[in-house]
Amino acid sequence: DLCELADEKTLRYRYMAMFSMSLVRTERCLHWLSQPPPELLPQAEGAGALIFGRGQYIFAFNFHPSESLEDFIVMIPHLAAIDCEFRSVLDTQDQRFGGSATASPHSFEVKSGEMRLNLPASTALILAPADGAAALLEDTTLQLASADAFVDLVANEEAAVSAVAKLPLDYEANWPAIATHGGWFARLFTPP
Repeated sequence: DLCELADEKTLRYRYMAMFSMSLVRTERCLHWLSQPPPELLPQAEGAGALIFGRGQYIFAFNFHPSESLEDFIVMIPHLAAIDCEFRSVLDTQDQRFGGSATASPHSFEVKSGEMRLNLPASTALILAPADGAAALLEDTTLQLASADAFVDLVANEEAAVSAVAKLPLDYEANWPAIATHGGWFARLFTPP
């Protein structure tokens, strides 16, 4: 059980649990899955990166195990006529996920359809227009300062976890019981 593994301080599952919760809540706030299909963005060949746009969001992955991409230029053709700013809304290097970066969002300017990114080795970023990224600040669960704070939040509701775990998997039929006994769980994965 992930909750039990996250409690174990010698393991790193707490970071995975924090990342999973953050990814789900960020998507539920920004709704990128309801956007048009992903579109690859032009970039340098052979860099070991995958960068695509989905609606107004940009997803950047550096799969190289040891080489960082610094000042990496990404072309965003549909923004060629305007200058704007994007902010990181999810960064796998965030300390809350076991990385080495601070939790503050990084800003990236788009000028004439070009954005310059710094992508450390084996990392990923999700970027949103600056005005859309501000909406995430209202979600108190996403503002938790550490994976330990998330584990503590879950641990404080252990009885609710137990009650929800005992329910049959027909969530639709059992939603009143889930909302009553596991309301904290529903709140974790549902934005304000």
